[in-house]
Amino acid sequence: MKVEKGFRIAFVYLFLVALIGTLLRLSILYPLSFSYPYVLHAHSHVAFMGWLFNGVFLLTLGSLDVQAPWIKRQFVGYQIAILGMLISFPLQGYGPVSISFSTLHIVISIWFLVKVWPLLPHIPYAEKWIKAGLVFMVISAGGPFTLGPLAALGYKDTIWYDLSIQFYLHFFFNGWFFMALAGLMSHHFSIDTGRGFTWMVGAMVPLFFTSVMVFDQSGWVRVLSLAGSVGFGMGVYHVLVVFRPEVRQPKQQGLFAVLVISLLLKTLFQVVINLADVAVWVAGLHHLVIGFLHLTFLGVLTPAIFILAEKYVRISRVGLLILLAGYVITEASLFLGFVPGFSWIYQSLFAGAIILLLGTGWLLAFLRRQD
Repeated sequence: MKVEKGFRIAFVYLFLVALIGTLLRLSILYPLSFSYPYVLHAHSHVAFMGWLFNGVFLLTLGSLDVQAPWIKRQFVGYQIAILGMLISFPLQGYGPVSISFSTLHIVISIWFLVKVWPLLPHIPYAEKWIKAGLVFMVISAGGPFTLGPLAALGYKDTIWYDLSIQFYLHFFFNGWFFMALAGLMSHHFSIDTGRGFTWMVGAMVPLFFTSVMVFDQSGWVRVLSLAGSVGFGMGVYHVLVVFRPEVRQPKQQGLFAVLVISLLLKTLFQVVINLADVAVWVAGLHHLVIGFLHLTFLGVLTPAIFILAEKYVRISRVGLLILLAGYVITEASLFLGFVPGFSWIYQSLFAGAIILLLGTGWLLAFLRRQD
């Protein structure tokens, strides 16, 4: 299977994510006849699996430069699972069908781990990063697998249900996606990240307690959360110091600048949440939580994929600029939503969503013109 063809599918999902996001923003201004939470589940799952996971899967196999029948089978299996989630989540939310497709994706991911693990020594700069990421990916599956039993036992509206979701998001985003992309960039630039890896791996488990801080501000939780936040920050510092001199192409420099700024803001946010009463304050501000997720998705992980994907496909500079404008407007609106007097938050979020849709549409059309 060619990585180039795979990325054309991934970019379709990125466009669909923006389209669903635009419909969600529109439904707040003008009520539409669908279940907002159900469609939101589809939005997030297609973003995670259709764009991020497909991107990391393709970049890993592209770096290994391996061709085998199992690759196409896994990729097709992933797309069946993603399309199943895209259709079933808007209809039933977390129901038997959507959970079955989510489970299928997890099962194929275990198969991917088994197949790719022995091949990773062929990319030594990335090997330890991707192996650690795969371990965290498996750990993250514990979150979704506990949701069913918790709901059956009557714990759906409790802290434990929310923590299961946060457990999944943390180890899937920070553990799998972040670690794998850091390793793939190390391979891309042929550099050893040195102490950055050690700091990141050491910080990953205690960093989860930053999510716990929103629900519990006990002394021991605060200590672990602060240790994880500081350790993550040290890892970010060591990684960025190594990568920065290697980024020389103008387009890559622009994407890397967005990545650096977003990553520093993410790191700062994780440290500040450990201050007295800040976690309680953040818990009551839904816009800040969503802003933080978009900061990681659009500001950190997506630019990294763009930087690495240009080895296989041409990415429109104009499309990237439009996407950047939408990202900035969206993040500014989400983080300014709590400022007194800012009453146009939903209108500005809708405007940002439209610009993101235009940006992803431009990127997709640019790729199609190359065919």
